[in-house]
Amino acid sequence: MPLYSDSWSYNDETFMDYLVGTLQEQLKVLHGLGARELMVFGLGPMGCIPLQRVLSTSGDCQQKTNKLALSFNKASSKVVNDLGKQLPNASYRFGDAYDVVNDVISNPS
Repeated sequence: MPLYSDSWSYNDETFMDYLVGTLQEQLKVLHGLGARELMVFGLGPMGCIPLQRVLSTSGDCQQKTNKLALSFNKASSKVVNDLGKQLPNASYRFGDAYDVVNDVISNPS
């Protein structure tokens, strides 16, 4: 989880719930403004970004952070797909980029 002034008030689960709830509300706002076709992309392996690797003792990807990204993607995918069915004339899709980016990191050649 990123460090913010109120980071102490969140654990991993409540932070993810906050983010997914914010995504849901923003998608509803966009629908209210007329957006009917949207593609929302999930997170890549956030535990493999340079900062996370620097913070690890081995220089490897942080698996805990990657698991959080996967959990966020799963919850976000459900929200996007559910809203795509619930909102009138909405065609909302979720794009899961995690595996594609992870494959590039794991097999760079």
